[in-house]
Amino acid sequence: PPLFFQPARKSINSKTNNPPCPRWGQTMTLIDHSRMIIYGGQAPGAENDDSFTTLSDIHVYDIAQNKWTKPVNCHGVPRTWHTATFLPERQLLISFGGESTNPKTGRVTTTDEVMVLDTDIMLWYPPSVTGSIPSGRSGHTASLLPHTNELVVFGGVRNRKWLNSVSVLDTTRWKWTTPKIAGAAPRPRSYHSATPIALASTSGGQTDERRGSSGGRVNRLVIFGGN
Repeated sequence: PPLFFQPARKSINSKTNNPPCPRWGQTMTLIDHSRMIIYGGQAPGAENDDSFTTLSDIHVYDIAQNKWTKPVNCHGVPRTWHTATFLPERQLLISFGGESTNPKTGRVTTTDEVMVLDTDIMLWYPPSVTGSIPSGRSGHTASLLPHTNELVVFGGVRNRKWLNSVSVLDTTRWKWTTPKIAGAAPRPRSYHSATPIALASTSGGQTDERRGSSGGRVNRLVIFGGN
């Protein structure tokens, strides 16, 4: 069947629903199949000013009620061009990387910080991460592998240097590792897509080095596009 875009209903009352301000570079993540969380991004500075403001706010959109809400005292780390990945079993939103711009100097800095939002109580906290922490970056991807607790970070850009490195965060132990990669790596890139898929194993019960701990499935990450 043909696909089509359907605009959101225009009955949202901005005076009572507290919608987010216009912005770019934010994340918008679906949680519990009924709500979407917008986090961070950049917005224009004052009128007649070319400066930008890096945002740290959280806004929640209830799809069924067609309503915006803003949690109280729930500001995270100011960042843009970051990632925000949802762990449904634990109701956690994991944010990694991104950049922020100093409004006075215009200097852009990237971060390697991991922050976690507990969406049950809307509370941010920094997990105690260990291991081989990847460098700060923006425009990367962070994909949760199906049937695992592993978050795979690929690519991005830092100080105008494009990356094609792969790092894996075990979200149970909060430990970073740098896996050994076989084959020809994709070219360095940023602002690409990375889609995880799980395939049934066809190894007939024999050892398959690609299977890992995914319950007999072969996890793959399909990288496409970018700049």
